[in-house]
Amino acid sequence: MYLKMYLALMVDYDSPIVLSWHYNLTGTYSNWWTDSEKDAFYEVIKGYNVLGIFLGHWHYSYTSEWHNIPVYGIGGSEFAKGTIIDNKLIVIYYDGSGPADVPFVPESQTDFPQGYDPC
Repeated sequence: MYLKMYLALMVDYDSPIVLSWHYNLTGTYSNWWTDSEKDAFYEVIKGYNVLGIFLGHWHYSYTSEWHNIPVYGIGGSEFAKGTIIDNKLIVIYYDGSGPADVPFVPESQTDFPQGYDPC
């Protein structure tokens, strides 16, 4: 309810928005909120210019999509830098040695590929 009220009062539909929280939206450890709660959350944000969602929890970095919104998972000792240029979110992941490549995990995939242990 708070987010819906805040967006309605403070944010234009065209303004770029970046969201962030700890737990992931799909797959392992995404059950901290129900599917109906996720659907209700999406109904709140779907009309806005959401450029990306940053998540944590998994100890492995990845990129994904949720309802066609880019999702950036930041894991362990890595971090990411996001810059908005021309209404696009450019994200670069970093590990201890510099820029890092991370896998893309499709929204339809509920977990990492076999052999990956995100935690």
